[in-house]
Amino acid sequence: MLYVTAESLAEGAAAHVHVHEICAGLARRGWRTRLLQPAYGKDQNKPSILRRLRAILSVNYRAWKELGKVDAIYCRANPLLLPVSYLARRRGVAVVHECNGPYADIAIAHPGTRPLFGLIVAMQRWQYRKAGAVVAVTDQLKNWLVSERGKPDVALISNAANTELFTPDVTPDRVVDKPFVVFFGALAVWHGARMMLEAIAHPGWPTGVDLVVIGAGADSPLVEAAAAANPRIHYVGRQPYKRVPGLIVDALAGLVTIVDVSGRAQTGLAPLKLFETLAAGVPVIATDYPTQADFVRHHACGIVIAPGNAAALAAAVASLARDPTTAREMGARGRAAVEREHSWDHRAAEVDRLLRKLIRQEDE
Repeated sequence: MLYVTAESLAEGAAAHVHVHEICAGLARRGWRTRLLQPAYGKDQNKPSILRRLRAILSVNYRAWKELGKVDAIYCRANPLLLPVSYLARRRGVAVVHECNGPYADIAIAHPGTRPLFGLIVAMQRWQYRKAGAVVAVTDQLKNWLVSERGKPDVALISNAANTELFTPDVTPDRVVDKPFVVFFGALAVWHGARMMLEAIAHPGWPTGVDLVVIGAGADSPLVEAAAAANPRIHYVGRQPYKRVPGLIVDALAGLVTIVDVSGRAQTGLAPLKLFETLAAGVPVIATDYPTQADFVRHHACGIVIAPGNAAALAAAVASLARDPTTAREMGARGRAAVEREHSWDHRAAEVDRLLRKLIRQEDE
């Protein structure tokens, strides 16, 4: 099988974790998987548009060269994978597209593409409609894709956690020797850094509870400046992925404080940090959006708050600080839920079943 992505998978990023965990799980089930991704050389961090396009065209070319040797291609959906999607279909190779967000995500991540948005949508819609199978990571995305694809055969295979790496038994690696809540992940504008900083300055935030922020991104300067001005905020930047469990395991709660940008949250959210935090036995405070809020409520593993409401976030932190026993019980329920049915090995098993079924259909 070829696993094809138009993203360069930086270690620790959500896409890197997702792709490598699925590949590892498929390998345990007998698949020989080759991963194809763009290579930008010295421009790895900020490649130019031209360098990015050339690298993605190279991925398409390399995938085309492999078509005669594989049973299936699994694509992390991207409009620019249209050439290999088309050629694989012509060759009778089974093609799966995994959708992690609506079309609007492209314009949000790459504002310069807006003049070409209609063409981009058409390129991706064609791939969804002609694929042998399509995978969605949330129920809302699944419903949307059924409409886009014009068929009801969209599979739901969500994000998950590595339950051996993220575990309550990991040795703590504390940043601060006092109670704290933690955020980890990309500091993109939709991850709610401004709300966190407003919340810790709110009168409702409990005395004696600090905020630890792990990660980097567009809002890094904002968090860095706040940490310099407020000794209760600890910004440690991007950390090696394998160090993260130790940094979060002693937290009072993990923050999943995503805010809506251009309606992207309305198709559901199932971020890695939700599952990874819970796998470590830490309760979450999550904003009220489909999938993530449903999960927290169903498993009683945290507190759901209104999006963008700093006062509500401060109150949630105060509630858990007042009752650490309840907080631990929430974390334990979250761990049990993830271990039971939301590990990456569960997800790899679902992908394995989907691929084998699709290949049988292609052979008939």
